[in-house]
Amino acid sequence: DAVEEIPRPDLENQRPRSRETSDNFRPVALPGTSTRRVKELTWTCSVCERNCVPIRAESRCLCGHRLKDHCGGDAATPFKCKNARCSCPHFFLIVAEGSWILRCRCKHRHTDHDPRTRACCKGSCGCRAFDSPWVCNCDHPWSAHHQIVVERDVVTIAARMAGSDGADSWHAATEIEVAPDQFVPEVNRFDLLKRGI
Repeated sequence: DAVEEIPRPDLENQRPRSRETSDNFRPVALPGTSTRRVKELTWTCSVCERNCVPIRAESRCLCGHRLKDHCGGDAATPFKCKNARCSCPHFFLIVAEGSWILRCRCKHRHTDHDPRTRACCKGSCGCRAFDSPWVCNCDHPWSAHHQIVVERDVVTIAARMAGSDGADSWHAATEIEVAPDQFVPEVNRFDLLKRGI
């Protein structure tokens, strides 16, 4: 019986992974592919210099709203809260997992703090700014982390759906960055599957 071999991307000649994308696998833009530059937020440890917590659309801000409720990075006031009643000037990540939410050293919730000054709004509390005793998985305290804006080139949806030239869509869907210790991307990247193929 003849077995047809499925072609695989040339993993040897792909560009090396940068520190920016080491925690988040993203499609590599092929020559001639439509890309656009976007501004994103990352929560980075200043000690070990890694992106510890991914900031996504559902991530919570100090003001109580999600990132998706804030303006984008290209707006006139980047990452400002869109809610008319909110005074939040810029998205400020509050680490949360499920129903667990990060609290301040004063034991009050993030929503008990003013989004502008970050001081506690509870009458008898002397807390001047939100600060947490929480320690990240990188073994560094919350205070050793900072939030920065980075620019990245991302492949547009139209380019991902059509492939590099419209004909080689399988190759474009599997052309991603891979570390030697990771799984085979064409088998495990379900987010790169295309509808109707």
